[in-house]
Amino acid sequence: MARPFHLGWFLQGSSLQAWGEPWTGHIGRTWMAPELFIDMARCLERAGFDYLLIEDSSYVGESFGGSTELYLKRGIAVPRQDPSVMASLIGQATSCIGIVPTFGTYAGPPYLLARLVATLDQISGGRIGWNAVTGSSNFAAMNFGLPGMREHDLRYDMADDYMEVCRRLWASWEPDAIIADPRTGVLVDHTKVHAVNFEGRYFKTRGPLNSGPCPQGQPVIAQAGGSPRGRQFASRYADTIVAHTKGIAAMKAYRDDVRARMVAHGRDPDTCKVLFLVAPIIGETEADARDKKCQRAARAAATVPERLAHCSRSSRRSTS
Repeated sequence: MARPFHLGWFLQGSSLQAWGEPWTGHIGRTWMAPELFIDMARCLERAGFDYLLIEDSSYVGESFGGSTELYLKRGIAVPRQDPSVMASLIGQATSCIGIVPTFGTYAGPPYLLARLVATLDQISGGRIGWNAVTGSSNFAAMNFGLPGMREHDLRYDMADDYMEVCRRLWASWEPDAIIADPRTGVLVDHTKVHAVNFEGRYFKTRGPLNSGPCPQGQPVIAQAGGSPRGRQFASRYADTIVAHTKGIAAMKAYRDDVRARMVAHGRDPDTCKVLFLVAPIIGETEADARDKKCQRAARAAATVPERLAHCSRSSRRSTS
């Protein structure tokens, strides 16, 4: 049986993109304006992409050389705007494509996150997802008043709790709770809005949400679980998984693993779409594409410090 071909676009943040590269215009001076990303989303929508995932981070790197200098001079993941604002603007400028901003489970209480994502889902007509991340940088954790990131698997244990709170809050309104009957003057059927009263190991909430029901019931959950604990989390909650594996054999092994984990959770694995990251080089001819590949390699060779800074920014050794 033929299966649909799914495409997502992984946008590395919502501010400066590939500063100084071809096709980015004068983004070094116009980075605050949203037009580039709105135009990108419209193009992706016309091309039939399923969703646009907006990656995010909330700190200025300083792992490489113990300084922020290179990160700031070369614009390595900075400036970077809040993805919820960009998601709302893109939602108003498009009509079909899914929009998946990234939010961390360490950066605030789950009620606040659930309400924000529910609101985005409402104003976009049911096209919002949440790329759920547990964080990796001590610098980011300290920006939120924490001493640093907790141990890797513990972060996922806490994220399980966090997700349960959000799911119960989204479910606190039944889909038909708002009746808006002018004859009786009743807007909301109070019997269809429920307290949550959830108390987990790490988080608790009273509920219900005050923002009303989500068009999708629950916004789409995206995840990029690579470690065994991350895969366990993704297989339990995710509707779509973004995976970074190389080679057909590795891709198949990853997909088989997460599908088996979904079955163990009592889920139909066909309800979750696994998308693999690729970085195609496009040219009018194969020779043109190969020439672009060589140019890219030459630029990479000329920017070794920048590449090391980028790698050290997300390295487990320096940030987790």
